[in-house]
Amino acid sequence: MLVGTKEMFQKAYEGKYAIGAFNVNNMEIIQGIMAACAEKSAR
Repeated sequence: MLVGTKEMFQKAYEGKYAIGAFNVNNMEIIQGIMAACAEKSAR
């Protein structure tokens, strides 16, 4: 489900979590980010 940035930041603020922002330029970097998120049980 897509949400706007206002709703996204409001939910993050209320839930006390951060929103990651990543610059990627290849699939290996995306795979590394996803693996780290899975390891940390990030949503």
